[in-house]
Amino acid sequence: SLESRMVLVLVIGDLFVPIKKPGLPNAFKQLLVPGKISHVLCTGNLCGKKTEDYFRELADQVHIVQGDMDEYLYPERLVISIESLKFGLCHGHQVLPVGNRAALNALRR
Repeated sequence: SLESRMVLVLVIGDLFVPIKKPGLPNAFKQLLVPGKISHVLCTGNLCGKKTEDYFRELADQVHIVQGDMDEYLYPERLVISIESLKFGLCHGHQVLPVGNRAALNALRR
């Protein structure tokens, strides 16, 4: 069945926990069921090990890149293959000027 082949991926970033928020909202956490999510792709700014540990409880595969406010060191960029798709991850603070298409294209190469 299609559902048995489906891979659930959570893409998330700029959480700022605990710098700006004490934690993830409970209403959001209720949607995140351990064992259902296959991969967590985080674009940085977790800002704390506690949030990383929480994501590792949710999914076997957790991939995190460095945000400009992260206290722990993560890679600046990652390319992750899931099934037949490739995902390039970066936080984006490296792209200057912000939103510049030429700078984004240079990063993706």
